[in-house]
Amino acid sequence: MSVPGIKCSLVTIILLFNIVIQKILAQYEPPTPTVEPLHPKGLRMSIPDENGISLVAYHVKFNEDFYGLEAGSIARDIIKRKNGRWTYEDRTTRLKRGDKLYYWIHVVYDGLGYNLLDQQYDYEFVVYMNNNDNVEVKDGSLHIRPTFTNDKYGDNYIKNGNLTLEKCTGRSTLDCKRQGTGWNILPPIISGRLNTKSSFTFQYGHIQIRAKFPRGDWLYPLITLESTTEYNETSVLYFDIIVAQSNGNPFLKLQDGSDMSGHVLLGGAHATKIQLPIEDNRVNLPKKTATDLWSDNYHVYDLKWKRGKITLMVDGEQYGEQTVPALHDTPVYINIGLVVGGHTTFPDGSVSNKYSKPWGNVEAKALYNFYSAADKWQPTWTNSDTGLHVDYIKIWAV
Repeated sequence: MSVPGIKCSLVTIILLFNIVIQKILAQYEPPTPTVEPLHPKGLRMSIPDENGISLVAYHVKFNEDFYGLEAGSIARDIIKRKNGRWTYEDRTTRLKRGDKLYYWIHVVYDGLGYNLLDQQYDYEFVVYMNNNDNVEVKDGSLHIRPTFTNDKYGDNYIKNGNLTLEKCTGRSTLDCKRQGTGWNILPPIISGRLNTKSSFTFQYGHIQIRAKFPRGDWLYPLITLESTTEYNETSVLYFDIIVAQSNGNPFLKLQDGSDMSGHVLLGGAHATKIQLPIEDNRVNLPKKTATDLWSDNYHVYDLKWKRGKITLMVDGEQYGEQTVPALHDTPVYINIGLVVGGHTTFPDGSVSNKYSKPWGNVEAKALYNFYSAADKWQPTWTNSDTGLHVDYIKIWAV
């Protein structure tokens, strides 16, 4: 159901969601390569083999971004697979701590060429699944809870298991198929995410959500309006509209001392630069700080979206207003989920309850370093508090 502008009547949406397993792809997309620094020096990059691949070309630069499809400091065509992978290995390059690697790859698949540009590492630290442990509708409300991957699949699964999402429509993308090897582990958390992309879209309106947010370090609720516009490798910015968000950390300070804990609510038109270095305007969105944590109780969150303007409210009180650029004036669908970690939401250098954020947003071992610090963040997770609970969602025309 597509509802343009003022033709929308009151719509109550509770059960119209479709489980999102991964981003739908219209054509073949090269998988994200595994990147491994070698000791004492060197670099290895590889992607898994699949029927149809006849060539993989790796293009790499160090500490300098690409400004087009340049050859780079390393430009190597791999024409034969080895041990089930298309692998480039360099034993001469000496990497230093803090070096940044930029790359793009070209894959010839079924006789056609496809590029994967080095965009931001925006994968959260979760795998989204449709099961009752993570997504449940009970007593008229939606409940999304995080669980541990090893609890479902066994000890050490994330270190050496093979994860395949059977209903995934991509072709061997990182979202659909992954193998745990070394520090390149599988997502340690299972969660749920739902959307209305195939059932309900609208442009402009008033959305109201009554919800109770998750509590626990590095958790946060995903309640956004996502554009129906498809993004591709030429896109520079990613836009969405955050209806309401508050981090699960009871204590969280940024490097400049500002508070981004669960006492702070934010929302509005959100933009992320989807090429390195990552830039995100989240910390500059309208905010409201409360004495209690926003995860302590249910609250009613409102967002009114008109052409060029967004108004934000909580429990009937306005807390923010934002001018919206024309780039946001496209039909949107509702996106609901529970997220853990990731590469954009929590700035580097953040301190949570006297310990520093254990991963860097742009580092190969981000997921591994997050998991290795479980002794610090896992005690803050309790079964009764970690879930996102949605009582209702309503939409009006404006």
